Amino acid sequence: MQQNQGKAKAQLDDKSMLNDMLNTEKQLVGVYASFLCECAAPDARQIFSGNLNQTAQDQFQTFKLMQQKGWYQLEQAEAQKINQARQALSQVKSEL
Repeated sequence: MQQNQGKAKAQLDDKSMLNDMLNTEKQLVGVYASFLCECAAPDARQIFSGNLNQTAQDQFQTFKLMQQKGWYQLEQAEAQKINQARQALSQVKSEL
């Protein structure tokens, strides 16, 4: 008797798997960045830094693949919105 008989198997399509990978990689980038900022041991910092860089590269490759397949659409930012964001960041920077 098969144990899986009668049980529905959840299967993800390619888009769902890539979306899950992208979200996981984004989370890992944040985790590695936090670890890197909190770590005082040079050897561990080097490991976290390498992991951060590799994960960021992996995330970008996943993003590019999804974008090529039409599964991740970007909206072209208006120049006015870009300038507003720049000004807001400059203001925050000057207040620090």
